[in-house]
Amino acid sequence: VLGSCEVFEERQVGNERFNIFSGCPSGQTATIVLRGGADQ
Repeated sequence: VLGSCEVFEERQVGNERFNIFSGCPSGQTATIVLRGGADQ
């Protein structure tokens, strides 16, 4: 397991998509790895 959160959701605003991580454990640091997808 790389990490945990209570809720993960994807929201679309206009043509942009956002990934929302909520309810993450309290901590001093975080690492987020993002990979861009292909244009569709």
